[in-house]
Amino acid sequence: MTPKLYSMNAYQSFLEQEFMPWLREQEDERLHIFGRCARRAAGPVVGAFGLLMLLVIFPKPLLVLISVLAIPGLLIWALFLFAPSLFWEDRFLKAFYVRIFGYFGLELVDPPPIGVLDDFYILALPPNGKAYEMCAHARGEIGGIPCDIALARHASSHRLPGGGSGSTGSLFVRLFSYPKPFSGVTTIIPDRGSALNFVRARPYVENASVERARLEDTEFESLFEVYSTDQVEARYLLTPRFMERVMDVQRQLGRELRLAFGLGKLHLQLESDVPYFTGETVVDDLRVLSGLYAVGADIMRLGDTVETLKLDAATKV
Repeated sequence: MTPKLYSMNAYQSFLEQEFMPWLREQEDERLHIFGRCARRAAGPVVGAFGLLMLLVIFPKPLLVLISVLAIPGLLIWALFLFAPSLFWEDRFLKAFYVRIFGYFGLELVDPPPIGVLDDFYILALPPNGKAYEMCAHARGEIGGIPCDIALARHASSHRLPGGGSGSTGSLFVRLFSYPKPFSGVTTIIPDRGSALNFVRARPYVENASVERARLEDTEFESLFEVYSTDQVEARYLLTPRFMERVMDVQRQLGRELRLAFGLGKLHLQLESDVPYFTGETVVDDLRVLSGLYAVGADIMRLGDTVETLKLDAATKV
């Protein structure tokens, strides 16, 4: 089956004509639920406050006993009445990501698997010092290749158009098929210079040593560092043609590319250069659309990456 092609114009049209109206409906619903829950919870809260005031004014033993029993009960009842407003965001975020990933034919995995990002840390793909929190996990096909995609965020703040701040993030991608078999670990990460390369994280493999793999392509060596548990397998995977394709992807992205062969799969990490996330209100069109454009553009870049690397090749790559 031929992979479906996506364009930024079509995606923008989807966001503006379908997604943003839905977001506004959700914001109206949120405000309605919040107001209804606040009104319901107000009675018990006022009752608890009234009892507390009476206790301050008339500290009688009987009133103390009544207050000790009644005030916690009233506050718990108020929290119970307000709870639908607290749980609304979880339902909203699930529906939010179902729509975004669904546009690209991906299915949201809920709840997400435990330890998805751990594999990427083991393979030393995330930049040093960056801790990520997974926001959503999807499964499906990119460029005709079965894959998992984890959308994650980190704490770095960036100014957004029109003011406000947001945090960038990454797409962590696990591709389930590759034209060549492999059993070890080979990680390709950006060359940061000898000083930073010396202290950076290395792939970790239990009961195996990981060493720097030296390759014959000087241009590739100037851009990337390669670490592998098997020097022969590293050269078997990183053929001259494949290294050229990796450099093509780097040039197309205009930013760092990180990939690793490990655990029987090919792993990619695409670090965002535009904030995916914003702490602003749900219906702030400028800020929300900016992040959604970035997410969609990077998912489409993953499709381009799969195509450029020829991961759907029936013959050796």
